[in-house]
Amino acid sequence: MNRLLEHKLELTKKKKQQNSGFLSPEKHLWALNPWWQTFLWISALSWGATASLLANEIMSFSWPLPSNWNLHPNYYTIIFFLTAFVLIFGFALSSWVARAQDSVVIESMLTMPPHDFWSSYGENFSIASQMVDKRSTAMFDGLVELKNSPNELDSLREDLEKDARTILDSIINLVKKWDSSNLRGSSVIYRANLMKVYYFGDGEDCIAPDSEIAKQLNEHGKRFTQQPASSHYSGFVVLENNIYTTTTETSSPDPDVDRKAIAFPFTDLANNLEYPIYSNLVGAPKAVVSRSASYVPDVKNIIDDYVKNSSVVDMKILEQLEEYYSDTSVAHSILSIPVRNSDTLKVSFVLNIYRNQNGLLFDGSKVKDFVEIIRPFITTLARLLETGELFDQLRSQQEKQ
Repeated sequence: MNRLLEHKLELTKKKKQQNSGFLSPEKHLWALNPWWQTFLWISALSWGATASLLANEIMSFSWPLPSNWNLHPNYYTIIFFLTAFVLIFGFALSSWVARAQDSVVIESMLTMPPHDFWSSYGENFSIASQMVDKRSTAMFDGLVELKNSPNELDSLREDLEKDARTILDSIINLVKKWDSSNLRGSSVIYRANLMKVYYFGDGEDCIAPDSEIAKQLNEHGKRFTQQPASSHYSGFVVLENNIYTTTTETSSPDPDVDRKAIAFPFTDLANNLEYPIYSNLVGAPKAVVSRSASYVPDVKNIIDDYVKNSSVVDMKILEQLEEYYSDTSVAHSILSIPVRNSDTLKVSFVLNIYRNQNGLLFDGSKVKDFVEIIRPFITTLARLLETGELFDQLRSQQEKQ
């Protein structure tokens, strides 16, 4: 309980610091308005002219002030210094805001992708698009031609998995290329994985809460889950194995062999659950529910967000989260992007891009741009994954016949 209280106090302190927006240059962009600048310079010229005309009165300052000081020459001296202070403050504010704007422009230039980014992007996307087209044709032809050769069909499935890793590899290398001036050290490793989304329910694309697969998912994610899972959550987002994982540690798109199965529950606000618990962790669970990218600049934020936004904070889950995210040697910052099914538009997978250093994509300032730019890759990847799932369904039907 003390740990939970400490977390909440720390979050309150951070919130107060973030709310000091008055000290932000963006709040004072009006100081760069041409009308304000004109007024400031006219006031400065008028002040200078008035100071010259009343120089004798201004210089005849005496102390202490007389009782009728407002009729005394001291009055001119005090007005002189007060107006000087106001003008100095006005010019200083304008200069501060202008310098801040210049810094924004410079920072924007420094955080732009390098000159060879777009050539690499075009080349990789062309390869990925053609690869998916050929793979789709080969797999459906194979279902007909190789229906009595299970080993050949397994080989086709493995080829599709390799193609998916090739696309993942292209994506993380593009991220790394964009991040080239955002690396502290040469040992930064980028990784990617695809987590599959399972929904509880009776629909065609859902799983029954008491099914074997639901029990297996619950086993993978039980340390982050309050039981019974089907009463509290809408489903799981799960990394089932290392088939859809890769890393820049290897030159070829090989599986990231050290990745283990893990699952996180999520709760959709639209679901009518018996006892809903809204504890969607930032990252993959948040991406599923919000249907938009979720960015984690530092994995410690996941713990803070759980304490702050969860409808029910479980101390055991909090301890497990602290333990799981204590090791930042693999994932220190994460970008989770939902992959939607083209027919149902439901989130069927989540693409996670992460590195062993915080501040991925310039502390998130380029996340929105990158997500928009990478969308064609996500669409192509979704086509490939849908091909794999349809292939599995048709093959299963063949085997039953």
